[in-house]
Amino acid sequence: MRAHASPTLAVLSALHALHRWRCRSRTSIRCWGRPVLLDLASLQAKLVGQRRGGYCFEQNALFRAALQALGFAVTGLGARVRWG
Repeated sequence: MRAHASPTLAVLSALHALHRWRCRSRTSIRCWGRPVLLDLASLQAKLVGQRRGGYCFEQNALFRAALQALGFAVTGLGARVRWG
């Protein structure tokens, strides 16, 4: 993959804004009993090619790969929601 942008704050801000408007969140996907594939080819085909939504691990993995391709240093973190 060849990047055409530099890893700047302006580029990061623009990508973040576009991602929020373009990539839908689908948390119900895990309830359908379908396998969730996290390899980049499957993620790109689903989220970009098929324009389907994905849950957080899918979206974050693809966004991380895109940022790394542009030259950003990215650290992956995991988290969960705790109520009460």
